Amino acid sequence: MAIRGLTALREHQEILRALRRDELLWVAQERFDVVPIPTEEGNVFPCIGVYTVNGKMAGLYGRAARNALIDQNAKDIAVLIRRETERRVQ
Repeated sequence: MAIRGLTALREHQEILRALRRDELLWVAQERFDVVPIPTEEGNVFPCIGVYTVNGKMAGLYGRAARNALIDQNAKDIAVLIRRETERRVQ
């Protein structure tokens, strides 16, 4: 994962070289700012992702990290969806 400003310069350069060797093995994602959630153990940065199968949504997943980078150090978290029993009136 290469994120300018977060990934160490040497590692960032190595990743970009690997990208140039085989562009079809990589996926680009747009970076966005996340508001941290305060917990008893300090702030965590949440991320909700979507699983797709053949281009159609198949489910959701959640991840959370101690910093604004969701990587291999992030933890899996539950994604709960509240089913509304009554229609909201606007």
